Amino acid sequence: MAIKKLDSTEYQWAVREEVGRKELAQPCPNCGRKLVLRHSKYGFFYGCRGWPECDVLIGCHGNTTEPLGIPAEAATRQARIRAHSVFDLLWKDKWMTRTEAYAWLAQALDCPVEQAHIGHLNRLDCERVTEMVSAKLVELKAVGA
Repeated sequence: MAIKKLDSTEYQWAVREEVGRKELAQPCPNCGRKLVLRHSKYGFFYGCRGWPECDVLIGCHGNTTEPLGIPAEAATRQARIRAHSVFDLLWKDKWMTRTEAYAWLAQALDCPVEQAHIGHLNRLDCERVTEMVSAKLVELKAVGA
C-alpha cells in the first residue's frame, strides 16, 4: 500500500475531519477497545479509546495516517525505541548499508526482510534485538569492518 503524504491543506482537513473518528480495524491488543486517530505536536497516532487506563498507541508515518507498526503499551514502545537506537548504529555509523542492516536483522530474526520491522516486535523480542545488535557491533569494531 502506497503511503500518501498530505500537503498542509490536506493535513489540516485530516486533523479536523478524522481525529477522534477514524479507527484502526484491529482492536487494542491490551483491552480490546477501538484504536482511534489522534493528533499531537509529533503528528498523527492511533490511541486506545480506553486512555488513560490503557496507554496502547502507535505512531503514524510522517505526515500521514498510516500506522508505523503494531500498537503497543509504554514498556514495549520504550523497548522498540531502545532497539531502534542501537540497530540504527549499524547503518548510521557505516558498518553496513541500511539495506544490509535490515537483511542482517531479518536473518537474525529468522523472518523475511519484508517482516523485519522493530515496530512489529514485542518487548522481549526488542530486548533480544538490542542484545544481538550490541554483540554484532562489538564484533564489527573488533575486526574493524
